[in-house]
Amino acid sequence: MVFISRLATAALLFTSLLVNSAPVLDPTSIGESLIHKRDDLSKSIITKCTVPGTLALTFDDGPYKFTEELLNTLKANNAKATFFVNGDNYAQIQNPIYSKLIQRAKNEGHQIASHTWDHKDLAELNNKDKILDEMNRRKSWQESYKLYKDLAKGKAGPIVLQHDVYEDTARTLAPKAIALLKGKFRLVTVGTCLGVPEENWYRS
Repeated sequence: MVFISRLATAALLFTSLLVNSAPVLDPTSIGESLIHKRDDLSKSIITKCTVPGTLALTFDDGPYKFTEELLNTLKANNAKATFFVNGDNYAQIQNPIYSKLIQRAKNEGHQIASHTWDHKDLAELNNKDKILDEMNRRKSWQESYKLYKDLAKGKAGPIVLQHDVYEDTARTLAPKAIALLKGKFRLVTVGTCLGVPEENWYRS
């Protein structure tokens, strides 16, 4: 069975995002059509957890070769996350190695959500230089870690976005950020941070 999160659309609407690979998003840049969706959770922009003391960790674009190590880090720190996965992006989810990783993540209490099949946004960019710029403009893990330090001081929103397909994120940034934040917040899935019971996370 393929599990698709009811909160997948909501993830597109976060206004306070820590991103290892892109600048903080301006909510005005999000298309108006994304703001008005069927589910109640996606009718307004989500900026923070509704459950006090929680912080939602999210990871986009996986699974990939660094996801297993990230799962080990999360397990060692009793932290949960939401994985917004692609079907065919950095890896194919039909590959038994990666389908097992997704199943492992779900079995360990992480939330699995859809991030589209193959992440087709670059098709709108018909200029090679723009495409290369979009692919190559990235924050360093050190710059992103500074954002986590600000978050720990209460200066940023408590839903954060990272990418488990980047080695620096999975092996350096995420472990450091988890160690920094776990004393201040309970690190949870998006569903938990919004007070949505686990039985309502998925539809088939």
